[in-house]
Amino acid sequence: MSVFIARDPGGYLTGMTRFRLGELDPWVDWLAAEIRYSSEATQDLSELTEQLLVEWGRRVGDLRADATARRVLSILIEHPVVSSDLVAARVEVSERTGRAALRGRRSLITTMSRTQADSLAVIRRAPDADVPHQN
Repeated sequence: MSVFIARDPGGYLTGMTRFRLGELDPWVDWLAAEIRYSSEATQDLSELTEQLLVEWGRRVGDLRADATARRVLSILIEHPVVSSDLVAARVEVSERTGRAALRGRRSLITTMSRTQADSLAVIRRAPDADVPHQN
């Protein structure tokens, strides 16, 4: 939710001023809209994450159960940017093995479609947002 509030500091500050002046309805409406947008964005992100996990699981499906590339999946969800050092530390392999897992022929790094990347990178605000402004 804080991402949406941070994207609209004017709306937040105006809302706080109006709240102090006793104009509660516009503030409550604005805050409720921010919470709704945040909830929708969280749901979208959760769905995209699940889709990525399924796709990544499919891509490494024929690897050994103990293959480093399989064990890296949870790290990729937790950390949007990874290094071979991080992989090595998290799955307890050498840095070289971690690098190989990230660069392997079944590379997981390039599986995200442009649409998925855009959805993850940009939180879009609904066009009908009611932002309290003083008249």
